[in-house]
Amino acid sequence: MKLLIATTRTQGHRANDFHCGEEGELVRLASVCARDSTPEVNPDGGCGCARSFAGFVTARATTTAMVSEVVMTRDEYIKAMIDAYGFPGIEEEVAAEADYLITLAESLPVGAVLEVRGDEINVRPSEGIA
Repeated sequence: MKLLIATTRTQGHRANDFHCGEEGELVRLASVCARDSTPEVNPDGGCGCARSFAGFVTARATTTAMVSEVVMTRDEYIKAMIDAYGFPGIEEEVAAEADYLITLAESLPVGAVLEVRGDEINVRPSEGIA
């Protein structure tokens, strides 16, 4: 199925882009801290969590994720995401996030690069970007 993976593609499109994760690892939405959400969510805040995805393996952040074909079932994906969060009792919330990300990825072509901007996830333009 189509899922989101960390990528360096289109890095530099925004001056505050960063990629601290591992290229190709599965990503989830990063949790937004108080610094980037007070008084409202600010994707250009100093922390960067309101504009990033978090890696399943490294837990490190990136501002870009790419739609990719991954050999994995929904149940395997949800289990991997629960493991990535690292604490129990969040199965329902994680399943909802997983279904959201699956639906999003399935609606886009493989290779599309996405960015998080607060509460929005947008497809980045690919023209003119290294």
